[in-house]
Amino acid sequence: MPVDHVILRFVNSFSHSSSVFDTMMVTFAQNQLVKGAVLMLFCWAWFRTGPRQALHRRILLAGLASPFAAFVAGRVLTRVLPYRDRPIFDASLQWQPPHGASGAWAHQWTRDWSSFPSDHAALFGALAMMLFLVSRSAGLLTLLYSLALVDFPRVYLGLHYPSDILGGVIVGFAVAWIATLAPIREAVSAWPLRFLERSPGTFYACLFLALFTLGSIDAVFGLVLLMRAII
Repeated sequence: MPVDHVILRFVNSFSHSSSVFDTMMVTFAQNQLVKGAVLMLFCWAWFRTGPRQALHRRILLAGLASPFAAFVAGRVLTRVLPYRDRPIFDASLQWQPPHGASGAWAHQWTRDWSSFPSDHAALFGALAMMLFLVSRSAGLLTLLYSLALVDFPRVYLGLHYPSDILGGVIVGFAVAWIATLAPIREAVSAWPLRFLERSPGTFYACLFLALFTLGSIDAVFGLVLLMRAII
């Protein structure tokens, strides 16, 4: 039996053991505030003073695009790799949806989209790597937070296999690492830094919009679905 199935059967054995815990997992998976709260660490890293502040801001600006790039990379991989059904649709698992999740997650898009790799894991993995390059403690905290409150609930609800999460995190790490390499970092951050000097108010308004979009990843999914319907 695949390791993924062994882990999922163990996780699913706790389904309906506690209606409170089941409801928490559904809430964590759906609530945008839970996903966006970790972005406070980006704000902390941006405004942190010190001799390396200029370098750290260049890393953050270059790395800010990496979660979006990781999301796109994940979407590309779901297209080029063999299709993988989600656990909730895998008959061999005999999946028992947690309390409050039986009808909320069986949407058509979950069946149409391959589960590997996890888009959420890729996006937050990139964010964790970007912050790790500025502050190891902030990066590790971001990774642990996202694994516990963003990624695990999606495994618990049967939306992803553990290997989907691992694959997504690796994609996110790789994209963020590439985006923050010195030549790319300097090229990408040059214009935003000049923009900050010329018009700080407009710059911070745009930065807020970018962070808001990152924290509202499900809104990104909605935009992708809309584009697919139009195309």
